Amino acid sequence: MDKSKLKWVLYTGEMFDVYVTPNLIKRLHAPLEPDLEYVTSMQCRCLHLRPCAVGLDKLGNEAAFLYCTFSGRFFDHSKDGWCEHKHHYPPAMRNYKKGSKQPNMANFGNLLCHLLVAHAWHGARPQGKVCDHKDTNLMNWRANNLEWVWPAENNRRAGIARKLRAIGIDPTLIYLNILDSIFKLPDELIGTLTGTFLFLSQTDFGNKELNITNINACLAEALNNCYDRAHVR
Repeated sequence: MDKSKLKWVLYTGEMFDVYVTPNLIKRLHAPLEPDLEYVTSMQCRCLHLRPCAVGLDKLGNEAAFLYCTFSGRFFDHSKDGWCEHKHHYPPAMRNYKKGSKQPNMANFGNLLCHLLVAHAWHGARPQGKVCDHKDTNLMNWRANNLEWVWPAENNRRAGIARKLRAIGIDPTLIYLNILDSIFKLPDELIGTLTGTFLFLSQTDFGNKELNITNINACLAEALNNCYDRAHVR
């Protein structure tokens, strides 16, 4: 692939499998995911890949040149075999407010990781929608953590996350099913949720360290209280 003639368009295609061993992948930045299918007879693992971007080959034809896995790791294929590409933080990026850290792909210009994964595994972006990280962690671009949502919903979730941080809860530590239930609460019950959480954390968990398990248990109980109030209404 002639990188000087790359055409920066997002691309989606059918998933396909590649059987590899770590020593057959150049520039492997981390061990392969433990949840990948392991083929004993071949002593290798199975990468489930989807093409996520295209470029122009030496003949000027469009061809897939970048592939991603469900977990958000990126590979390309050349005469040297499969090579993994790692994200990096550029010093400045257009279209983003100053100081923000949006990870993009090393050696492939201004391509944002989460958008590539979302396009590959959830289809092309519907007109007017944006890509949301369900757990609010911008560094987690696993396909099951990404979702196309309307900008208003994206801003609403960000506002709820700020309210949770204001009472000492890191949204990235909340179990996804609980966080999803919180996002589905009516706006008028968010204050009830945070107030109930603070009350429970000082009573039921007052003598315990508020670790991840206790925080999620406390939030689950606060959620049940909110749903009970909503049902009474």
